[in-house]
Amino acid sequence: MAAPTTTETIEAVIISGPRKGEFIRVNDDDEPALSAEADALLDQAVQAARSMAQNAKAARLELEELVNEMRAARKKRDEPA
Repeated sequence: MAAPTTTETIEAVIISGPRKGEFIRVNDDDEPALSAEADALLDQAVQAARSMAQNAKAARLELEELVNEMRAARKKRDEPA
């Protein structure tokens, strides 16, 4: 018995602009095929975005640590001797 075939659809909600909040379905078959060069550029852009997100997370963690150290120093300074 053959496995049933399924069609995968991408569903999303528009988050900005005049159509904000609109629910849409994206059909991969409607998208034009990318050239190898465009596909490589898109992959590079995605990788760069992931790298930027990792760097932002690391910066946030460092900032949180610095703020906590400053709070501890202020608390220690303000404690009665």
